[in-house]
Amino acid sequence: MTPKLVNSHSKVFAIIGDPIEHVMSPVIMNYAFQKLGLDNIFIALKCDVSHVSTTMEALRFADLSGYVVTMPLKETVIPLLDEVRGSASIALAVNCIKNEDGRLIGYNTDALGAWSAISEINAGCDAAPVNDLFLFGMGGLSKAVATEAVLHGVRKITAVNRVEEPVYINSFRNLMEKLQVDYPDLRVSILPWEADIWSADLASADVVFNVTPNGLGNNSTLQNEFPYDAVKPDAIFFDAPITPKLAGFLQIAKEKGHRVLTGIDLVVHQGIFALKIFTGESIDYDEMRKAAIDFIQS
Repeated sequence: MTPKLVNSHSKVFAIIGDPIEHVMSPVIMNYAFQKLGLDNIFIALKCDVSHVSTTMEALRFADLSGYVVTMPLKETVIPLLDEVRGSASIALAVNCIKNEDGRLIGYNTDALGAWSAISEINAGCDAAPVNDLFLFGMGGLSKAVATEAVLHGVRKITAVNRVEEPVYINSFRNLMEKLQVDYPDLRVSILPWEADIWSADLASADVVFNVTPNGLGNNSTLQNEFPYDAVKPDAIFFDAPITPKLAGFLQIAKEKGHRVLTGIDLVVHQGIFALKIFTGESIDYDEMRKAAIDFIQS
């Protein structure tokens, strides 16, 4: 199918955040638009926290059709929206915004995408349901992942964050306390960044999920202190940063026989959900993933 030329009737979508150079949303979304023959275009716009209000006001005025939001804006955009739906309304972290006749509606397809990736790899080997989640990081993505996990039956969450980020820690703790009101059997551990005290919680973890930027640009250091021997053999390792090859953290996990998921798996799964929200259309996961891999390797 010949791609449509961009024209004055084309619907415009954008991803906003900072840094923005590494994002894959323009690749996978423009691939999907072309594959489906849609007169749409997806662009990337740099925007930091100090300019998010001005940027969102301008984009609303320009009547863009939808947005993907990346770090560090997933929480700061909330007051600028007209409505927040799904698990995003609990986690208060948004990464997908649809313009519905001038009203900006927020969702969290990161949360849906992460859980979809975990469920798919778990079902593929007929493993037991995921009940125990170990997270590195307590930012917007981490809160979204934790919320979606609890809604799908996870009843133990352990989260680790660096002590110099109290805003993230306090926000994550408040979310967990809110979830425990509705899910009183939910157990939560919040640990400091001290590897020698992680082992007890890692021993029962079904999924170990790095939701920090550690690993961006193949600069992974987490593997240097992570106690791999403390993790049970059937645990899944998930690394959110998008890299052209397995980062050290995942590479060692794979060498030890663990199932692994990458940032590409996350971005493609969330992209499929975002595409559905934006257009009502669906696309094959393997096709979209191949487009992402081809671009990274080009």
